[in-house]
Amino acid sequence: MFNIKDYLEIIIPTYNRKKDLENALKQFLSPDSPVRSCLITILDNASNDDTETFVTQLISTHPNIQYKRHKINIGMGANICAAMALASKPYYWLVGDDDSYDFTHWNLVEKYLQQDPDCLIVTNFIVKDYSAPALINHLGLLSAGIYKTANITPEIIQNAYANIVNMFPHFALITHLINEHKKFIVMPNAITIWGTNNPDPQGKAYIRGCNNESKICPRLKYMWLSPAWYNILQMLKDSKLKSKLINEGYKYGDPPTDTTSRKCIKEFCKTNSLLFNNYYANIVDAFFAFNIKNKLWLLFYVMYFYIRKIFHKEK
Repeated sequence: MFNIKDYLEIIIPTYNRKKDLENALKQFLSPDSPVRSCLITILDNASNDDTETFVTQLISTHPNIQYKRHKINIGMGANICAAMALASKPYYWLVGDDDSYDFTHWNLVEKYLQQDPDCLIVTNFIVKDYSAPALINHLGLLSAGIYKTANITPEIIQNAYANIVNMFPHFALITHLINEHKKFIVMPNAITIWGTNNPDPQGKAYIRGCNNESKICPRLKYMWLSPAWYNILQMLKDSKLKSKLINEGYKYGDPPTDTTSRKCIKEFCKTNSLLFNNYYANIVDAFFAFNIKNKLWLLFYVMYFYIRKIFHKEK
């Protein structure tokens, strides 16, 4: 007989968000939660708030919770990699501590897991389009997929660590599944409801816990979602799919925009100038990812914002 607690492990990476973690666990452990008896692993990135005290107290009444705490903050990306390596049940669900969950249609999750998918997508889709680009966009959300643990190999973990700087280390597995034409199933009803608690609107939440940002290497310090997204997509073998995601208005977590590629590139260069110190590597990453037309627009706007910045400084 199928019993979800024998099949699924929930892993929650966290750092200094005790209130968010408390809210997530309240949902997972509520009396009517279908996953309240599953193994729940909390991977604490050396929080210095009340996270440890809260979880320790919770374990006394919920023996299915295990708590692992790093001695020092290893960074958000490395914590995600560590979580992937910890998975022990046939399926694991790596969830964000700031997301919400709706278990109304959980019976379908158990039905689909018995069909042996490599990835079960459980997030709320913005576009009712289940093409490969749409699936990839939504899997950028950490809590979007439940994955078969057997697909985790040493190569996947090492690729995940190599992509920490690209901010999507879990995509080492996702791109592998797509390249190998593995089995994806999409839930018709959402379980994961997208979280909105971003502690850094400039997109630097992934380096939370660093005490001195001036000591961080520039590649990590000035990386942001757009070039990180272009970089991680280089792991896809299908050149047409890769080009579609990069050159046709797709952005991480969003459907294709109505704006032209030119306008998207203008915003890319403007953001890099205003928030990321005109960091050259972001431009280089985009240049190598874009098609010829977008390369030309990129060069034009790089010069436009560079000259404009010099003019304003002199003025």
